[in-house]
Formats: sequence, structure tokens, C-alpha cells
Amino acid sequence: SQGPKGDTGATGSQGLPGNDGAAGSQGPKGDTGATGSQGLPGLGGALNIYVKRSAAQVIIPGANATIKEACNAGDNATGGGFGSFQQGANFFWNGFHHDIPSNTDRWVVEASNPTNADVTIFAQVVCAHITH
Repeated sequence: SQGPKGDTGATGSQGLPGNDGAAGSQGPKGDTGATGSQGLPGLGGALNIYVKRSAAQVIIPGANATIKEACNAGDNATGGGFGSFQQGANFFWNGFHHDIPSNTDRWVVEASNPTNADVTIFAQVVCAHITH
């Protein structure tokens, strides 16, 4: 009759790494790619960054206001923001606007005053001027 199954043997040690295989042959040369389009010319010149701040504007209690500050004509707005001298104004829009007819970039702030006291706010725009 058949005897009982024996215990599993211990794991053997890892064998030595095998030798590297022979290098394969080089594949065929690929097709030449299409020529890309000409890039835009560089701007050159100097870049000047400046900040313009609007005059402070008082918003009376319960009123809304739109405050704008513009870059010089032909210059580009790169950012902007707003500030207030008191707490309480609700700023419900704050963003960039480009006026096409005058080629002027502006920063526009729209706010309301829900408080019982005057609130003074201002807009500011960060502008870039490139000279060639």
C-alpha cells in the first residue's frame, strides 16, 4: 500500500543570474517628420511692470459702486485687485476687462455697502509695458 505524503522541503537558495543575451539588430530608419511652421518673431526690447491705483471712492450705506483703473493705452494688464479702508464692503466682482475700441486693459471692481456707515474702496491694476 502507498505510504503517507511527505513534508514539503525547504526552499532552495537563489540561482546565479543568467548571462546577457546578444544585442539585437538595429531597426530600420524612420521617416523624416514634417517641417514645423515658423514661430512668431520675438518681442525683444524691455519689459516694465507698473501698478496703477484708482482714487479712493466712498460707497454710502446701501449703495453699489463700480471702480475701474486702466493701464496706459496699449499696455497689458497682468493682474489686479482692490482694497478698502474700512470693513464691510461686499466685493461681488473683481476682474480684468479689455476695451477693444481704446485698446485699454482695465481692472474692474464691483462692490456694495450693506453697512450703516460709509465704506471707502479702490481698484488697482498691474500693467506691463514693452518697448521695442
